Amino acid sequence: MTSNHTLLTSTPFILLFFSAMIGHELALEALATSYQRFPHMATSVTLFQFGFCVLLPLSLSLGGGGDVIQNFPRRPSDLWVYMKLSA
Repeated sequence: MTSNHTLLTSTPFILLFFSAMIGHELALEALATSYQRFPHMATSVTLFQFGFCVLLPLSLSLGGGGDVIQNFPRRPSDLWVYMKLSA
């Protein structure tokens, strides 16, 4: 019963994440097509996204005494949840 409940509660988030990633890829493709004079535009958007999703919280945690470092995955098995989500 717990497995069914977990699947029912996580399925909408999985579908939302998958849909958002498709939208993100379409937006990057449209950006690259619209601004052909700037060939590295999509790469810079991805780097900007990485900076705000990883580097900004990490730096704020180090400077302000936050708990990002304490909650950061320590073992590859801890990362497995995120790998499954991105696959």
